[in-house]
Amino acid sequence: MDVLQAQLDDVELQLRTAEIIETGTPSGKVEIGSRVSVELDGEEETYFIGSEADSDPARGVISHRSPIGAALIGKAVGEEVEASTPFGATLRLRVLGIGE
Repeated sequence: MDVLQAQLDDVELQLRTAEIIETGTPSGKVEIGSRVSVELDGEEETYFIGSEADSDPARGVISHRSPIGAALIGKAVGEEVEASTPFGATLRLRVLGIGE
């Protein structure tokens, strides 16, 4: 029962703190809800920028608050960014494409 209550409390907290994010016309910049193709270490990677609750890096879904997601928000095609990982590595990425 304690596990169920903890899960219920977590869902209630998510609902209380949820933010509605308006999507409008494409801005040409990375935003929450964007699918972003980047060059990383000479390889093309594609990420979907979602919320922390959506995050599933194994499926290519990263949070806008993750090091890579935060570095990409607001960037346009052709821009280069650096993201510092929790392990101390610095990743260099170049935005190749932005979609929804």
